[in-house]
Amino acid sequence: MSASLVTAFRDKFHCGWPKNHLERCRRGVVAPLGDVLFQRHDTDAHFCAYISPNARRLTRGAINELEVVELTVIVLDVDGPGHQASDAWRVEMRGRVGDLFDEHGAGYMYETAGGFRIVYIQKQPTVLKTFADVRAWKHLYLIIVANFARRFGIEADPKCRDWTRHFRLPFVLRDGVRQERPTVGDPFKISPLTIDASHEDIEEAGRLAREHRGAR
Repeated sequence: MSASLVTAFRDKFHCGWPKNHLERCRRGVVAPLGDVLFQRHDTDAHFCAYISPNARRLTRGAINELEVVELTVIVLDVDGPGHQASDAWRVEMRGRVGDLFDEHGAGYMYETAGGFRIVYIQKQPTVLKTFADVRAWKHLYLIIVANFARRFGIEADPKCRDWTRHFRLPFVLRDGVRQERPTVGDPFKISPLTIDASHEDIEEAGRLAREHRGAR
């Protein structure tokens, strides 16, 4: 179920194309989502939720340079109050994530220094050809954020609607320290996400867009 391809990089310092010349940008690797989530990386590896045709990290201008950009997965980032994840908060959130997965199918959750990430695949990739497509993607992403907050009390970061964003993988070396935090789910059996959005979710998505208008 999680054969969706993503683009992974050795660290977060890969420059992006076309903002930078192609030959200046180090290549990443396009690989199955399950593989990059499962692997124990020997670097501070990150991934992006798209398939990069040239294996480079893409910047917003890629919409003008490529025929299409395909987003294959949905990644939500959740931080604890004040970016502090207490043990009690983590226990409570694991229960809420369990409720989410029971209702929406098997996702994958991995904990981070300040909270956790939720990963789902898309039944069909979101195809970005124009900046209008980008705006539609952002709106859909914010509807998901609003739905998860309303239904499950899981408050994800609206700024992660930026399709160019990269995310640290779960099992990496961060500042020389091996990261081995709890996970929920099987990275090789991630389901596609579908939600039944309410009018309230759509209105909240609009409010979030206005509140975070300066974000990408």
